[in-house]
Amino acid sequence: MNEDEKGASIYQFIGLTDTICMLAKNGDKLALKKIARAAITLTQCIDELLENNDPTAVECFKSVFSETPFLPVLKYPRGDDKTISQRFSMLEVGSKCDLNFSSAAKFDPHTPINSYVANCLKHIRDVREAVDAQMASDRQLTLERALGRCQKDDNGFGWLQANEIPIHLAGYRLPRLIKSAAATGNKSVAELWANVVIMPLIKLWEPDLEKFANRMGWTIRAGRTESEIQNKLAQAIETLAPPPR
Repeated sequence: MNEDEKGASIYQFIGLTDTICMLAKNGDKLALKKIARAAITLTQCIDELLENNDPTAVECFKSVFSETPFLPVLKYPRGDDKTISQRFSMLEVGSKCDLNFSSAAKFDPHTPINSYVANCLKHIRDVREAVDAQMASDRQLTLERALGRCQKDDNGFGWLQANEIPIHLAGYRLPRLIKSAAATGNKSVAELWANVVIMPLIKLWEPDLEKFANRMGWTIRAGRTESEIQNKLAQAIETLAPPPR
């Protein structure tokens, strides 16, 4: 398999993964079974490579897992927690994460809004990584055109919808997300990110804001749905924002 074929296969895999996850979240039974089996297969592959101490795998996995707070592991009923702890240490899990998942942040992944905002910020990071790859391969490419190249095609392969592009463009103009930082006027950086990026994305993905608020477990005053959601988003983003370095 040449490099072009390899790249096309990986790109197709990413697109199919997003599609299957979307189907699973909508209750499709076949998709639910597929993601469960795929998760086991992929995690077994990671486990075997780490068990064999493959230097290339360790290097690549460290570059990925150091930027995330999670590590997929195979946990058997009588599994060895010591081995899992060693893996976390070896791969420096979360050490370079652009979000604050430390115990001091009091982040609870089971709180619906925290989980939702974390996924939104991960989506933004994934889009930016795809854009960076496009611009690195074509130095003449503008940011807007690079975003355009990353949008999903008719088969669902890609990173973003076409109507997300203006939101991501606006996000590039925002200051770096850090905890309790003042931005412009009386707005904190967390409030700017809530108002300029996260809330517009939610309005695209969740057109019925009242249903979204109910799913988050909130009681919203009549006529204040959007503004109150923005306030709660800013609070969640402030929780996840890393401290200044």
